Amino acid sequence: MLDPTLQRLPHRPPFLLLDRVLAFEPGAWVAAVKEIDAADPFLDSAGEWPAVLLVEVMAQAAGLAASGSRDDGAAVVASIDRCRCRASVRAGDTLLAFARVRRIFGPTALVRVALRRGSRPWAAAEIALRFG
Repeated sequence: MLDPTLQRLPHRPPFLLLDRVLAFEPGAWVAAVKEIDAADPFLDSAGEWPAVLLVEVMAQAAGLAASGSRDDGAAVVASIDRCRCRASVRAGDTLLAFARVRRIFGPTALVRVALRRGSRPWAAAEIALRFG
């Protein structure tokens, strides 16, 4: 069953990477979870999840946080800045995504996103989304 809050995103499984939303204020912030299990279709032969998917998790969290700030429909990623990631994650890991809308200017929203694996910071980025 798909979390009703996640229906705001245009993605559907298997490319809907967020599993559930813990807390959400439309147009302001979101806290969401991604659990990586052994059946994940994106795991490689070593059981690792590609690091580029960490960026996609952050982009989906950013889109969810910014949803509700505009009525122009879905947003697309305009830019990704200050992105840093640790090593890739493995099956059994749980990622917590925190996204906060920093600014909205015209049809663009600037969102700061951070991922944590356990108690450790794992990835972060500033993502600009364009509506319309």
